[in-house]
Formats: sequence, C-alpha cells, structure tokens
Amino acid sequence: MFLVKSLLIGIVAGFICGLLGIGGGSILVPLLFYFFSLSIKRTIGTSLLIITISSISGVFTHWKGKQVYFKLSFFIVISGIFGTQIGAYLTSILSENIVKIFFILVVVILGIKMWKDPPYDEKDLKERKEFAIWKSLIIGFSGGVVSGLCGVGGAILVTPLMYIFLKIPINICIGTTLVGVFFNSLSGSIAYMVRKLTEIKIGIFTGISSILGAYYGARLSLKLPRKTLRRIFSIVLIVGGISMLFKR
Repeated sequence: MFLVKSLLIGIVAGFICGLLGIGGGSILVPLLFYFFSLSIKRTIGTSLLIITISSISGVFTHWKGKQVYFKLSFFIVISGIFGTQIGAYLTSILSENIVKIFFILVVVILGIKMWKDPPYDEKDLKERKEFAIWKSLIIGFSGGVVSGLCGVGGAILVTPLMYIFLKIPINICIGTTLVGVFFNSLSGSIAYMVRKLTEIKIGIFTGISSILGAYYGARLSLKLPRKTLRRIFSIVLIVGGISMLFKR
C-alpha cells in the first residue's frame, strides 16, 4: 500500500509540477498530510525533497520548448536560496497552526488574484525582461521564504508575481520559475533534512514516480492556451489551500 500511495501521489504532483511550474507542493502537502499522517512540519520537509526530484524533468521539457528565460531564473534562484533558509528557520520556531494558516492564506489569495488578472502577450517582452531584473531579486527572495516556510517550492508566489508585476506571458513564467523551483527546493530540502524533518523513504519513492508525471505535465503545458493555463493554475491553488481546512 505504501508503494501504491507513493506512485499515485508522485505522478499527480509531478504532473502539476510540469504543467504549472508550481513544484506540486500545493498538491503534495495536503496529499502527504492526508495519506501518510505526517506532522505538518515533516510533511513540508518531505514535500521539498519530492519537488527537488520532480522539477528536474519539468525544467528539461520546458527548456526544450523554449519557455525558459535563464537570466531571470538566475536572479530568482540566488535571492530565493537566502529566503528559503529564513523560511525553514521560521518553521522551526513557529507553531504548526500558524504555518498551516499561513499556507492556506497564501495559496487562496494568490489563486484568486491569478484568476482575475488580465493576460499578457509577448509584445516588447525582451525590454520588460531586462527591466525586471531588480524586481526578480525581490520576487525570488519572497518565494524562497514561502518555500522554506510552507514547503511549496516557492513558485506559488513567484509565478503569480512574475505574471502580475513583470507582465510576462504565463507559459514563460511557468518555465522560468521551474528553474528556481529546483534550486530553492533543493536548498530547503537540505535545511529540513539537517533538522531531521524529512521522511527520506517516502520522499525518494514518491519523487521517482513524480518524474514521469512532470514530463507529461510539461508536454501538455506547451500545448494549452495561456488563458487555460492561468485558470488551471488558479483552481489548483484555491482547492489545495481550502482542502487543508478540513484536516486537523
């Protein structure tokens, strides 16, 4: 039963990772919480390990589809690493209820915001990306803090902020953010393992199965209309956050 749970959770989370570039944490955290009965802190640590593994496949597929802007990714990653360590530290000193409430508020608010915001095209995209470098540092740091605190890869904050403030098309936001997801999740995963807040066996088995899901999710992301991607992104965030309200 352990292997079946790991396989199914990994495929679902990996698919979400590849499709939306959000690491799958907004899906992983509730699923691990429900099916493996882990504490919220151990759930977050295990989630970060799985995200680290699954994001590799997603990044590669989006890169092949020319949906990754590495220059912005670099600045997001650098600032995100520092933010992740702060988030992991905050988790170690905050109560589980505070972490849980913060997780719910973040994903639901961002989900609603993504649904309402208008679409952006690729007109003057190069100029917008060049101008956005300093903003990327702030966005990456903020995403890193959320990643370390909530175990959601940081992309649930980074992708909406890129879309809203940098006005970059959603498909490029997704591919670019996935690069940051990998490095931020790796950094956060190490921080949680050092604090012995990770279920290594669950993380590895689920992570391996998530690679397949991430590949097909990324393939679908390259084919879907941008508006559809944005709406799916919003629904996943809202449902993932609200579901945590029904688990004590």
